[in-house]
Amino acid sequence: MFGARWVKENGQKQGSKPNADTTTVGPNGETAVRVVGDSVEDAWAFELRENPLRATSVGHHENNHLLPSVSTEDETRRAEARGGFLERLRTIDRSQLAPADRISYDMFERELADALSEFVFQSFQIPVNADSGFHIAFSQLPSRMPFNTTKDYENLIGGCPA
Repeated sequence: MFGARWVKENGQKQGSKPNADTTTVGPNGETAVRVVGDSVEDAWAFELRENPLRATSVGHHENNHLLPSVSTEDETRRAEARGGFLERLRTIDRSQLAPADRISYDMFERELADALSEFVFQSFQIPVNADSGFHIAFSQLPSRMPFNTTKDYENLIGGCPA
């Protein structure tokens, strides 16, 4: 998923003259690029909350002691949320975006659509394969987590099922 970097670079353009980036599209006067940026930011924050391993791997260490929950109910809830992000994104007239921002829009839309397709085909029911799965992510934890304090080690041990 995309993150705060796209929002900072594209969603808060200061002092730019009106162009495709600044056309008002939202009910509260938001620009198209701002609505896309907010959608990206919200989706990224959601993904980090849902997957503590991913959060840890990108430097968010507040949930190092947690593992993602992977029940069917959790996967259903995630799919519903991703569907909501996709619906919100599709309310934007893509033509109101600058060419570079259209590429970001398209990539974000594709990522959300792919995630929903994976849910429809229930790929989460096959959690382990040759190149991905919990067994791969878990074995990579030591290279993704900080190990500077006793608490860091306790986080790793606390995340392991008994």
